[in-house]
Amino acid sequence: MKKKILNLLANIAIMYIVLDAISGFKDPYKGVSNLYAGILFALVVIIAGSIRSIVGLKKSWVAKFIFGTLLTFGAFWLVNNFSPNVFSFTESSIGGGNLIFFTTPKILVLQDTNLVILFAALIGNICSIIITKLKH
Repeated sequence: MKKKILNLLANIAIMYIVLDAISGFKDPYKGVSNLYAGILFALVVIIAGSIRSIVGLKKSWVAKFIFGTLLTFGAFWLVNNFSPNVFSFTESSIGGGNLIFFTTPKILVLQDTNLVILFAALIGNICSIIITKLKH
């Protein structure tokens, strides 16, 4: 039970940090919107494990990554399209930060909302898999 609670809290923290780093994440309630997204991500990761076992696939990081990414993308897409006052996504870019003496170049430009959602789902699930592998 303690392990499941720690995994839940770790997944909430992972998505909170991932979405905080994406400039295309619009959060009208600031930290609370990030928390809602983190809770949604943590629940989706739990559901992805259940769906994987129902389908009959073995426990592997590939199955966890595929199901987790697809379900995370679906959940965030639904919230983005049907409840944008909770949180939403817009076009974004990775890089382009303005530091004191220089500006970092834009490494990746995501001009579609769905690509931003997919990017957040990919990075969140990769980090979740790495964290769970490090803990075991």
